[in-house]
Amino acid sequence: MTQNTPKIALSRLGKINSKSIDDFISNNGFNALEKSLKMESVKILEMVEKS
Repeated sequence: MTQNTPKIALSRLGKINSKSIDDFISNNGFNALEKSLKMESVKILEMVEKS
């Protein structure tokens, strides 16, 4: 990684309680689940295959 690359996976490290469901929810922890529930399964599979 370069110095200018944002550290997305660690961006909340130390800012939220990893054992708190309330912190998870307040930091949009279920956004991907909500999005996937609205998608057709074929689209989800296509996204996984692309990744």
